[in-house]
Amino acid sequence: MSEKRIHLDLDLIRGKDGKTTNVVMVTLGLLAIVTLGVIYFAVNLSPVGWRQERTTDLPMKTESLANYLEDPSTCASDLDKIFDHVSLVPKSGSIYDIKLKDQEGKGLELHDVDLRIFIPKIPKIVKGDELLTKLTLLQRELNRNDTIFRNTEYGDYTINVSNNCLRCGLWEVYVTRNTGDNTGKIFHGWFEFPMPLYQRLFKEVNGFDLAPYETTLQHYQRPDGNTIDFAFLREIKETKEIPVSDINLHHDSRISRMGEQKAKAKLIVNSGLHKYGDIYEKKNQPIKLMQFDEPGIYKKKKLMKFDFSFLARPEKVEFKKAYNKKIDKTFNELEISFPYGNRNVFIKNWPFLINRDGLKLVLGGWNLEDIPLASERPVPASQFARFTFGTGTPDIYVTYEHRLEDLDKSNNVYLFMTDKNNKYVDNHTLGIDQVYITRFPNGELLLYLVSYERIMLVAQWNLKAPGAILVPVAAESAESVDLPNQEMN
Repeated sequence: MSEKRIHLDLDLIRGKDGKTTNVVMVTLGLLAIVTLGVIYFAVNLSPVGWRQERTTDLPMKTESLANYLEDPSTCASDLDKIFDHVSLVPKSGSIYDIKLKDQEGKGLELHDVDLRIFIPKIPKIVKGDELLTKLTLLQRELNRNDTIFRNTEYGDYTINVSNNCLRCGLWEVYVTRNTGDNTGKIFHGWFEFPMPLYQRLFKEVNGFDLAPYETTLQHYQRPDGNTIDFAFLREIKETKEIPVSDINLHHDSRISRMGEQKAKAKLIVNSGLHKYGDIYEKKNQPIKLMQFDEPGIYKKKKLMKFDFSFLARPEKVEFKKAYNKKIDKTFNELEISFPYGNRNVFIKNWPFLINRDGLKLVLGGWNLEDIPLASERPVPASQFARFTFGTGTPDIYVTYEHRLEDLDKSNNVYLFMTDKNNKYVDNHTLGIDQVYITRFPNGELLLYLVSYERIMLVAQWNLKAPGAILVPVAAESAESVDLPNQEMN
């Protein structure tokens, strides 16, 4: 290259005074910052425990009482950082001892725990469909799996182990004192579950590798706008529409609260929400709820905001009788359409802006046997079926014995939010996390829609189900679900 050409090229990036232009300097500076940031995150901020092989003496982040001022947890006055390490000691296969230890090596132990109960499992009804598999894993990993250990050698204490709902690999342990004058949580700690062990357990539970879904689970990739193939889940045999005018929407009723909602009432930032109708008033939007934030505590300085006005009155309610050939089962499906309109909405993943046309909730894969028959009014909290989004997502809080019973069962109940074209809608963005249902001998159903983190019951409907098309139970009896009066986090 000639000397003249070199001078010409340099002139393009030099100012008249011979100094590098501001544009080049800023660009190079930004590139340097981004590069250093990526390196720093990879080395220092990514979960150390999550990517390491070791399972003993895993460090725990713990909390003292001062950090629970805004959290609804029931804490003992001496809650403190008692333990600082947790060990997962292998016994046989997926069976491990879980040991909490202090700096002197003293602590509490849980013996012979089958860790498979904490691992997301793919039900048979969705196997073979890529999107349904991804959604099932996403919802099962990012809905809390909290397991209660009561029958231990520590009679005065309950120990809870949880696969936390905030991100894949974040687990926690807390200890609650049940006797004496100073009851409540005395310890709470979080740790990074080792990824190699997680991968091995995942393959044992599901029969395939985690690798294709690892990024989705670690970074909560929301596949909004992808079309769900409901034909893969079922063939509709019969449909019956329920007139909306026949549904008691309880706009003038006081907002109901079960035990968890009573404990979490202080997480509602809005004032003046007394009746269900208040939740839907345009002037009250958005409804502001405290955010559940890492490592696992509610914080007032971080708020979740939701517009619940679309819940005021459904557009259409349909009950359907459906059949799935793969599992050779006939079951019920409930579809509720809402007046949502056609709008462009921002999402957190590519393509960031999508068109959403309408909104509906689809709950299928169940029969009447899955819904407890209420034995009294008002209905006790234990006599509601609790359905969580996804497919076969287990209940949030149950005992270890209950988890073991469910380990080899296939739960094929599915719950999704979509637009009217069956394009997936992230329910957490809308602020709806669960559906509670109970039923009465006369065929009436009582249904609650439950908010983000189960903080509020945001809709209460009484409706008469079309008994002629519903898949019945084998024999009617007053049933109840084993849902202990457990403190909710």
